[in-house]
Amino acid sequence: MRASQETLVAVARSKGRAVASSWQALRDDDTDSVGVWHYGTLMVLVHADNTVTPVSHGWGSMTDKCGIRKILRKVNGQGYRDIFGC
Repeated sequence: MRASQETLVAVARSKGRAVASSWQALRDDDTDSVGVWHYGTLMVLVHADNTVTPVSHGWGSMTDKCGIRKILRKVNGQGYRDIFGC
């Protein structure tokens, strides 16, 4: 299902999967979370209570940083630096 970066997590929660450009999100019903992937790298897990678990900081590129910021702004207002500390 196509989505914008801003709605990626919400669409994945409701439809199971969402794609926005080079980003994708997949719902994991076993852990009640959504994994957010960029170019095949799982970057974060967004849990049902909107807490975020960092998995990989990716390449640290502007695409990674701006994408995470756009995706998480609607979820909990955090950005790349908040999640990864860099």
